Amino acid sequence: MNNKYAEFLLYHPEGCLWYPTGVLRMNRPLNAAHGFLVHYLPAYILDIVARLMGKKPFMVNIQNKIAKAVGCLEYFATHQWRFRDDNVHALLNALSQKDRETFVFDVRTINWENYVERYVLGFREFLFKQRPESLPACRKRLMRLYYLHQLTKVVAVMCTWRFLMSHSKRLNALWTAFLQNVFKLIRLIPFL
Repeated sequence: MNNKYAEFLLYHPEGCLWYPTGVLRMNRPLNAAHGFLVHYLPAYILDIVARLMGKKPFMVNIQNKIAKAVGCLEYFATHQWRFRDDNVHALLNALSQKDRETFVFDVRTINWENYVERYVLGFREFLFKQRPESLPACRKRLMRLYYLHQLTKVVAVMCTWRFLMSHSKRLNALWTAFLQNVFKLIRLIPFL
C-alpha cells in the first residue's frame, strides 16, 4: 500500500459503507465486472431489503451517481499527462535568493507527506463537513469494516471452491491427487 493511500485510510471520511481498497485496473471489462460485483450487486441487495422492510430504496440511485461522477473523471485518470515546465525553471533560476525565500514555488522543497496529510484533513473537514474529533470513531469503524471485508473474501472463496468442487469431478479428482501427494511429501520429511 502506498503512503498516499495510507494517509487516506488514516483520515478517511465518516459514513463509509465498506472498506476502501483503492484497486486500480487497466482492463476495462475486468473493472466493469468487479464494479458490478462489489458496487451494484450489494446496492441491489440492500434496495431489495429496504423494500421488504417498507423503506424507500436509495442505494442503486447513489451508486448510479457515483458511477456517473467516476465516468466524468475516467479520461483524465486513465491517461498519462505531461506538461512542460521550462518557464517555471527559468523563472526560478532568475530569482534572487531573497525572492526565492519570499516566493517559494520550488516543488522540490515541499514536504509531500505533510502536504498530503493536510490535503486529506482539509478535504475531510471542508468538503465533507466532518470534524477532526470524529477521527477515533472513524478509525474504529474502519477496522471493523476491514475485518468484515476480509471475512467476506474468505467466505466468497470458500463458496466458489465448494461450488466448483461439487460441480466438477475432474477438479475434485485433481484436488484429491494433489492432497495425497502433499501428504506423501510430508511423510518423507524426517522429524527432528
